[in-house]
Amino acid sequence: MTNVSTQAAPGPAVAAVSYRDVAIGRTEAEFHRDGEIWRVRSREALQDYPQRMSDCLATGAARHPERVLVAQRGPDGNWITITYGEMLARARSIGQALVDRSLSAERPLVILSGNDLEHLQLALGALWAGVPFSAVSPPYSLVSGDFGKLRHVVDLLTPGLVYAADGRAFARAIEAVVPAGVEVVTRDGILPGRAATSFDALAHTRPGSVDAANAAVGPDTIAKFLFTSGSTRLPKAVTTTHRMLCSNQQMLRQAMPELARVPPVLVDWLPWNHTFGGSHTSASCCTTVARSTSMAAGPCRAASMTRCATCARSHLRSTSTCRRAGRNLAGHSSTMPRCARRSSRASISTSLPRRASRRRRGTASSVSPRRIAASASASCQALA
Repeated sequence: MTNVSTQAAPGPAVAAVSYRDVAIGRTEAEFHRDGEIWRVRSREALQDYPQRMSDCLATGAARHPERVLVAQRGPDGNWITITYGEMLARARSIGQALVDRSLSAERPLVILSGNDLEHLQLALGALWAGVPFSAVSPPYSLVSGDFGKLRHVVDLLTPGLVYAADGRAFARAIEAVVPAGVEVVTRDGILPGRAATSFDALAHTRPGSVDAANAAVGPDTIAKFLFTSGSTRLPKAVTTTHRMLCSNQQMLRQAMPELARVPPVLVDWLPWNHTFGGSHTSASCCTTVARSTSMAAGPCRAASMTRCATCARSHLRSTSTCRRAGRNLAGHSSTMPRCARRSSRASISTSLPRRASRRRRGTASSVSPRRIAASASASCQALA
Protein backbone atom coordinates (compact mmCIF):
# COMPACT_ATOMS: atom_id res chain seq x y z
CA MET A 1 0.00 0.00 0.00
CA THR A 2 1.38 3.41 -0.94
CA ASN A 3 1.11 6.37 1.35
CA VAL A 4 -0.21 9.44 -0.46
CA SER A 5 0.94 12.87 0.62
CA THR A 6 -1.38 15.80 -0.02
CA GLN A 7 -0.59 19.46 0.38
CA ALA A 8 -2.69 20.66 3.27
CA ALA A 9 -3.49 23.98 4.83
CA PRO A 10 -1.79 24.62 8.20
CA GLY A 11 -3.42 22.59 10.91
CA PRO A 12 -2.96 19.66 13.32
CA ALA A 13 -0.61 16.96 12.06
CA VAL A 14 -2.16 13.68 10.89
CA ALA A 15 -1.24 10.77 13.16
CA ALA A 16 0.86 8.01 11.60
CA VAL A 17 -0.96 4.77 10.87
CA SER A 18 0.69 1.38 11.29
CA TYR A 19 -0.14 -1.64 9.14
CA ARG A 20 -0.02 -5.39 9.53
CA ASP A 21 -0.33 -8.39 7.24
CA VAL A 22 -3.57 -10.36 7.19
CA ALA A 23 -4.22 -13.92 6.05
CA ILE A 24 -6.74 -14.41 3.26
CA GLY A 25 -7.58 -17.88 2.00
CA ARG A 26 -7.06 -19.11 -1.55
CA THR A 27 -9.99 -21.29 -2.51
CA GLU A 28 -10.04 -23.11 -5.86
CA ALA A 29 -13.39 -23.85 -7.45
CA GLU A 30 -14.84 -26.48 -9.74
CA PHE A 31 -17.39 -25.46 -12.35
CA HIS A 32 -19.97 -27.83 -13.80
CA ARG A 33 -22.63 -27.00 -16.33
CA ASP A 34 -25.98 -28.76 -16.15
CA GLY A 35 -27.96 -27.47 -19.08
CA GLU A 36 -28.58 -23.79 -18.38
CA ILE A 37 -27.39 -24.11 -14.79
CA TRP A 38 -23.81 -23.57 -13.71
CA ARG A 39 -22.80 -25.30 -10.48
CA VAL A 40 -19.80 -23.99 -8.52
CA ARG A 41 -18.19 -26.03 -5.78
CA SER A 42 -15.11 -25.42 -3.66
CA ARG A 43 -12.25 -27.89 -4.00
CA GLU A 44 -11.28 -27.29 -0.39
CA ALA A 45 -12.94 -29.70 2.03
CA LEU A 46 -14.99 -28.14 4.79
CA GLN A 47 -13.32 -28.74 8.14
CA ASP A 48 -15.11 -29.87 11.28
CA TYR A 49 -17.49 -27.43 12.92
CA PRO A 50 -19.88 -27.42 15.91
CA GLN A 51 -23.20 -29.13 15.39
CA ARG A 52 -25.19 -26.51 17.27
CA MET A 53 -24.86 -22.76 17.71
CA SER A 54 -25.32 -23.16 21.45
CA ASP A 55 -22.15 -25.28 21.62
CA CYS A 56 -20.08 -22.26 20.60
CA LEU A 57 -21.53 -20.09 23.36
CA ALA A 58 -20.96 -22.83 25.95
CA THR A 59 -17.34 -23.31 24.83
CA GLY A 60 -16.61 -19.60 24.96
CA ALA A 61 -18.17 -19.26 28.41
CA ALA A 62 -16.10 -22.18 29.71
CA ARG A 63 -12.76 -20.98 28.31
CA HIS A 64 -12.99 -17.23 28.79
CA PRO A 65 -16.07 -16.32 30.86
CA GLU A 66 -14.83 -12.78 31.60
CA ARG A 67 -14.16 -11.82 27.99
CA VAL A 68 -16.62 -9.31 26.57
CA LEU A 69 -18.86 -10.88 23.95
CA VAL A 70 -20.92 -7.85 23.01
CA ALA A 71 -21.09 -4.17 23.90
CA GLN A 72 -23.50 -1.36 23.17
CA ARG A 73 -23.44 2.36 23.81
CA GLY A 74 -25.70 3.40 26.66
CA PRO A 75 -27.69 6.69 26.85
CA ASP A 76 -24.69 8.33 28.56
CA GLY A 77 -22.31 7.21 25.80
CA ASN A 78 -20.56 4.61 27.96
CA TRP A 79 -20.31 0.96 26.94
CA ILE A 80 -22.78 -1.57 28.31
CA THR A 81 -21.06 -4.95 28.09
CA ILE A 82 -22.04 -8.60 28.38
CA THR A 83 -19.34 -11.22 28.88
CA TYR A 84 -19.42 -14.79 27.63
CA GLY A 85 -20.19 -16.08 31.11
CA GLU A 86 -22.97 -13.56 31.61
CA MET A 87 -24.45 -14.31 28.19
CA LEU A 88 -24.59 -18.04 28.84
CA ALA A 89 -26.41 -17.44 32.13
CA ARG A 90 -28.87 -15.08 30.46
CA ALA A 91 -29.43 -17.43 27.53
CA ARG A 92 -30.30 -20.24 29.96
CA SER A 93 -32.71 -18.00 31.88
CA ILE A 94 -34.44 -16.68 28.78
CA GLY A 95 -34.46 -20.16 27.27
CA GLN A 96 -36.23 -21.43 30.38
CA ALA A 97 -38.84 -18.68 30.03
CA LEU A 98 -39.48 -19.77 26.45
CA VAL A 99 -39.73 -23.44 27.47
CA ASP A 100 -42.18 -22.50 30.23
CA ARG A 101 -44.37 -20.87 27.58
CA SER A 102 -44.26 -23.99 25.38
CA LEU A 103 -42.82 -22.16 22.40
CA SER A 104 -41.96 -24.32 19.39
CA ALA A 105 -41.65 -24.30 15.60
CA GLU A 106 -45.45 -23.96 15.50
CA ARG A 107 -45.34 -21.16 18.11
CA PRO A 108 -41.97 -19.43 17.59
CA LEU A 109 -40.50 -16.25 19.04
CA VAL A 110 -40.95 -13.20 16.80
CA ILE A 111 -38.76 -10.12 17.28
CA LEU A 112 -40.16 -6.95 15.72
CA SER A 113 -37.48 -4.43 16.69
CA GLY A 114 -33.92 -4.04 15.48
CA ASN A 115 -30.44 -4.75 16.79
CA ASP A 116 -29.81 -4.30 20.50
CA LEU A 117 -28.56 -6.26 23.49
CA GLU A 118 -32.01 -7.58 24.37
CA HIS A 119 -32.52 -8.82 20.80
CA LEU A 120 -29.28 -10.80 20.94
CA GLN A 121 -30.06 -12.25 24.36
CA LEU A 122 -33.48 -13.40 23.17
CA ALA A 123 -31.98 -14.98 20.05
CA LEU A 124 -29.32 -16.86 22.04
CA GLY A 125 -31.89 -17.93 24.60
CA ALA A 126 -34.06 -19.33 21.82
CA LEU A 127 -31.09 -21.12 20.25
CA TRP A 128 -30.20 -22.64 23.63
CA ALA A 129 -33.75 -23.89 24.22
CA GLY A 130 -34.26 -25.17 20.68
CA VAL A 131 -37.02 -22.64 20.02
CA PRO A 132 -37.06 -21.12 16.52
CA PHE A 133 -37.12 -17.34 16.33
CA SER A 134 -37.64 -14.83 13.56
CA ALA A 135 -36.27 -11.29 13.36
CA VAL A 136 -38.71 -9.21 11.34
CA SER A 137 -37.82 -6.06 9.42
CA PRO A 138 -38.67 -3.10 11.73
CA PRO A 139 -40.05 -0.97 8.86
CA TYR A 140 -42.90 -3.48 8.55
CA SER A 141 -44.07 -2.13 11.90
CA LEU A 142 -42.77 1.44 11.92
CA VAL A 143 -43.09 2.61 8.32
CA SER A 144 -45.90 0.62 6.70
CA GLY A 145 -49.32 2.21 6.67
CA ASP A 146 -51.42 -0.94 6.39
CA PHE A 147 -49.01 -3.42 8.07
CA GLY A 148 -49.67 -5.79 5.18
CA LYS A 149 -46.27 -7.53 5.21
CA LEU A 150 -46.21 -7.72 9.00
CA ARG A 151 -49.68 -9.27 9.01
CA HIS A 152 -48.52 -11.83 6.45
CA VAL A 153 -45.49 -12.73 8.58
CA VAL A 154 -47.49 -13.07 11.80
CA ASP A 155 -50.24 -15.10 10.11
CA LEU A 156 -47.62 -17.43 8.62
CA LEU A 157 -45.59 -17.95 11.80
CA THR A 158 -48.40 -17.97 14.42
CA PRO A 159 -45.98 -16.74 17.14
CA GLY A 160 -46.26 -17.76 20.76
CA LEU A 161 -44.34 -14.68 21.94
CA VAL A 162 -43.65 -11.30 20.34
CA TYR A 163 -40.89 -8.91 21.41
CA ALA A 164 -40.63 -5.19 20.64
CA ALA A 165 -38.03 -3.04 22.38
CA ASP A 166 -40.13 0.13 22.54
CA GLY A 167 -43.78 -0.63 23.24
CA ARG A 168 -44.87 2.91 22.42
CA ALA A 169 -43.24 2.90 19.00
CA PHE A 170 -44.64 -0.53 18.05
CA ALA A 171 -48.05 -0.18 19.70
CA ARG A 172 -50.02 0.53 16.50
CA ALA A 173 -48.51 -2.39 14.62
CA ILE A 174 -49.04 -4.79 17.53
CA GLU A 175 -52.64 -3.69 17.99
CA ALA A 176 -53.35 -4.14 14.28
CA VAL A 177 -51.62 -7.48 13.71
CA VAL A 178 -50.74 -9.47 16.85
CA PRO A 179 -53.68 -11.56 18.13
CA ALA A 180 -54.97 -10.66 21.58
CA GLY A 181 -54.00 -14.02 23.04
CA VAL A 182 -50.31 -13.73 22.13
CA GLU A 183 -47.99 -12.53 24.89
CA VAL A 184 -46.01 -9.39 24.08
CA VAL A 185 -42.69 -8.51 25.73
CA THR A 186 -41.16 -5.01 25.71
CA ARG A 187 -37.96 -3.70 27.22
CA ASP A 188 -39.74 -1.94 30.10
CA GLY A 189 -43.01 -3.87 30.14
CA ILE A 190 -45.00 -0.90 28.85
CA LEU A 191 -47.35 -1.23 25.86
CA PRO A 192 -50.15 1.35 25.47
CA GLY A 193 -53.57 -0.28 25.36
CA ARG A 194 -52.38 -3.79 26.12
CA ALA A 195 -50.73 -5.82 28.86
CA ALA A 196 -47.06 -6.57 28.31
CA THR A 197 -44.28 -8.47 30.04
CA SER A 198 -40.95 -6.80 30.77
CA PHE A 199 -37.77 -8.19 29.28
CA ASP A 200 -36.30 -8.50 32.79
CA ALA A 201 -39.06 -10.94 33.73
CA LEU A 202 -37.70 -13.35 31.13
CA ALA A 203 -34.06 -12.63 31.94
CA HIS A 204 -34.56 -13.39 35.65
CA THR A 205 -36.28 -16.75 35.15
CA ARG A 206 -34.60 -19.51 37.17
CA PRO A 207 -33.19 -22.20 34.82
CA GLY A 208 -34.60 -25.70 35.27
CA SER A 209 -35.57 -27.98 32.42
CA VAL A 210 -33.94 -25.76 29.79
CA ASP A 211 -30.69 -27.75 29.79
CA ALA A 212 -32.62 -30.90 28.97
CA ALA A 213 -34.24 -28.99 26.11
CA ASN A 214 -30.79 -27.90 24.97
CA ALA A 215 -29.54 -31.50 25.03
CA ALA A 216 -32.35 -32.42 22.62
CA VAL A 217 -31.26 -29.81 20.07
CA GLY A 218 -29.53 -31.32 17.04
CA PRO A 219 -27.86 -30.02 13.89
CA ASP A 220 -31.11 -30.20 11.95
CA THR A 221 -33.18 -28.44 14.62
CA ILE A 222 -34.68 -25.24 13.23
CA ALA A 223 -32.73 -22.26 14.54
CA LYS A 224 -34.75 -19.50 12.94
CA PHE A 225 -37.04 -18.42 10.14
CA LEU A 226 -35.38 -15.84 7.91
CA PHE A 227 -37.67 -13.87 5.63
CA THR A 228 -36.88 -12.74 2.11
CA SER A 229 -37.01 -9.01 1.46
CA GLY A 230 -40.50 -8.94 0.01
CA SER A 231 -39.44 -6.26 -2.45
CA THR A 232 -41.37 -7.79 -5.35
CA ARG A 233 -44.01 -9.83 -3.53
CA LEU A 234 -44.87 -11.00 -0.02
CA PRO A 235 -41.87 -12.15 2.07
CA LYS A 236 -41.16 -15.89 2.17
CA ALA A 237 -39.92 -17.70 5.27
CA VAL A 238 -36.61 -19.54 4.83
CA THR A 239 -36.07 -22.32 7.36
CA THR A 240 -32.55 -22.08 8.81
CA THR A 241 -31.10 -24.93 10.88
CA HIS A 242 -28.23 -25.02 13.37
CA ARG A 243 -26.16 -26.99 10.86
CA MET A 244 -26.66 -24.33 8.21
CA LEU A 245 -25.49 -21.54 10.50
CA CYS A 246 -22.50 -23.47 11.86
CA SER A 247 -21.25 -24.69 8.48
CA ASN A 248 -21.75 -21.19 7.10
CA GLN A 249 -19.46 -19.79 9.78
CA GLN A 250 -16.83 -22.48 9.19
CA MET A 251 -16.68 -21.68 5.48
CA LEU A 252 -16.10 -18.03 6.25
CA ARG A 253 -13.36 -18.95 8.70
CA GLN A 254 -11.55 -21.01 6.05
CA ALA A 255 -11.93 -18.31 3.42
CA MET A 256 -10.60 -15.69 5.86
CA PRO A 257 -8.07 -17.42 8.16
CA GLU A 258 -7.23 -14.11 9.80
CA LEU A 259 -10.50 -14.33 11.72
CA ALA A 260 -9.21 -17.39 13.57
CA ARG A 261 -5.70 -16.06 14.06
CA VAL A 262 -6.58 -12.79 15.80
CA PRO A 263 -10.15 -12.18 17.03
CA PRO A 264 -11.02 -8.73 15.66
CA VAL A 265 -13.61 -6.28 16.91
CA LEU A 266 -16.78 -6.35 14.83
CA VAL A 267 -18.77 -3.17 14.40
CA ASP A 268 -22.07 -4.90 13.83
CA TRP A 269 -24.62 -2.53 12.32
CA LEU A 270 -26.18 -4.70 9.59
CA PRO A 271 -29.83 -5.49 10.41
CA TRP A 272 -30.27 -8.92 11.97
CA ASN A 273 -33.45 -9.58 9.99
CA HIS A 274 -31.24 -9.69 6.88
CA THR A 275 -29.18 -12.72 5.85
CA PHE A 276 -25.92 -10.75 5.77
CA GLY A 277 -26.42 -9.23 9.20
CA GLY A 278 -28.29 -12.08 10.86
CA SER A 279 -26.70 -15.26 9.46
CA HIS A 280 -23.35 -14.05 8.19
CA THR A 281 -22.25 -11.43 10.73
CA SER A 282 -24.23 -11.61 13.97
CA ALA A 283 -23.82 -15.39 14.13
CA SER A 284 -20.10 -14.72 14.39
CA CYS A 285 -20.42 -13.29 17.88
CA CYS A 286 -21.59 -16.61 19.31
CA THR A 287 -19.26 -18.77 17.19
CA THR A 288 -16.28 -17.05 18.69
CA VAL A 289 -12.91 -18.67 18.65
CA ALA A 290 -11.84 -19.75 22.13
CA ARG A 291 -8.49 -18.00 22.35
CA SER A 292 -6.41 -16.61 25.17
CA THR A 293 -6.15 -13.20 23.54
CA SER A 294 -8.86 -10.71 24.40
CA MET A 295 -9.59 -7.42 22.71
CA ALA A 296 -11.18 -4.40 24.27
CA ALA A 297 -13.52 -2.24 22.25
CA GLY A 298 -11.66 0.78 20.99
CA PRO A 299 -12.77 4.40 20.94
CA CYS A 300 -15.41 5.56 18.52
CA ARG A 301 -13.47 7.62 15.98
CA ALA A 302 -16.64 8.79 14.26
CA ALA A 303 -17.25 11.03 17.27
CA SER A 304 -14.21 13.08 16.27
CA MET A 305 -15.12 13.42 12.60
CA THR A 306 -16.62 16.17 10.50
CA ARG A 307 -18.85 15.71 7.50
CA CYS A 308 -17.40 16.97 4.23
CA ALA A 309 -20.08 18.72 2.19
CA THR A 310 -18.25 18.16 -1.08
CA CYS A 311 -17.58 14.43 -1.00
CA ALA A 312 -20.29 13.54 1.57
CA ARG A 313 -17.81 11.60 3.68
CA SER A 314 -16.51 12.05 7.19
CA HIS A 315 -12.97 13.07 8.04
CA LEU A 316 -11.09 13.02 11.31
CA ARG A 317 -10.92 16.54 12.67
CA SER A 318 -7.14 16.22 12.84
CA THR A 319 -7.13 16.00 9.01
CA SER A 320 -7.27 19.45 7.50
CA THR A 321 -7.67 18.45 3.86
CA CYS A 322 -10.25 16.31 2.07
CA ARG A 323 -8.13 14.15 -0.24
CA ARG A 324 -11.15 13.05 -2.25
CA ALA A 325 -12.25 16.60 -3.01
CA GLY A 326 -8.74 18.09 -2.86
CA ARG A 327 -9.93 21.00 -0.80
CA ASN A 328 -9.37 22.45 2.62
CA LEU A 329 -11.90 21.13 5.13
CA ALA A 330 -12.17 24.48 6.84
CA GLY A 331 -13.45 25.94 3.62
CA HIS A 332 -16.24 23.53 2.80
CA SER A 333 -17.12 21.13 5.61
CA SER A 334 -19.59 21.32 8.42
CA THR A 335 -18.39 21.17 12.00
CA MET A 336 -20.79 18.56 13.32
CA PRO A 337 -18.75 15.85 15.03
CA ARG A 338 -21.02 12.91 15.62
CA CYS A 339 -21.02 9.18 16.03
CA ALA A 340 -22.79 7.81 12.99
CA ARG A 341 -24.07 4.76 14.87
CA ARG A 342 -24.40 5.73 18.51
CA SER A 343 -28.02 6.85 18.09
CA SER A 344 -28.97 3.50 16.53
CA ARG A 345 -27.61 1.48 19.47
CA ALA A 346 -25.26 -0.49 17.24
CA SER A 347 -23.89 -3.59 18.88
CA ILE A 348 -20.20 -4.44 18.78
CA SER A 349 -18.82 -7.92 19.19
CA THR A 350 -15.34 -7.93 20.69
CA SER A 351 -14.25 -11.36 19.51
CA LEU A 352 -14.87 -13.19 16.31
CA PRO A 353 -15.74 -16.46 14.64
CA ARG A 354 -14.72 -19.84 15.68
CA ARG A 355 -16.82 -21.12 12.82
CA ALA A 356 -17.69 -19.07 9.81
CA SER A 357 -18.73 -18.75 6.14
CA ARG A 358 -21.40 -18.46 3.49
CA ARG A 359 -24.72 -20.28 3.56
CA ARG A 360 -23.97 -22.34 0.42
CA ARG A 361 -20.75 -24.14 -0.31
CA GLY A 362 -19.55 -21.84 -3.03
CA THR A 363 -16.24 -20.33 -3.97
CA ALA A 364 -14.01 -17.56 -2.79
CA SER A 365 -11.96 -15.80 -5.42
CA SER A 366 -8.20 -15.95 -5.04
CA VAL A 367 -7.06 -12.75 -3.37
CA SER A 368 -3.47 -11.84 -2.56
CA PRO A 369 -2.75 -10.90 1.07
CA ARG A 370 -3.54 -7.28 1.82
CA ARG A 371 -2.31 -4.90 4.40
CA ILE A 372 -4.80 -3.24 6.69
CA ALA A 373 -4.48 -0.65 9.41
CA ALA A 374 -3.70 -2.26 12.73
CA SER A 375 -5.96 0.17 14.50
CA ALA A 376 -8.94 -0.31 12.18
CA SER A 377 -10.52 -3.20 14.06
CA ALA A 378 -10.55 -1.20 17.28
CA SER A 379 -12.46 1.76 15.90
CA CYS A 380 -15.64 2.51 14.06
CA GLN A 381 -14.12 4.82 11.48
CA ALA A 382 -15.63 2.71 8.68
CA LEU A 383 -19.12 3.66 9.81
CA ALA A 384 -18.92 7.19 8.45
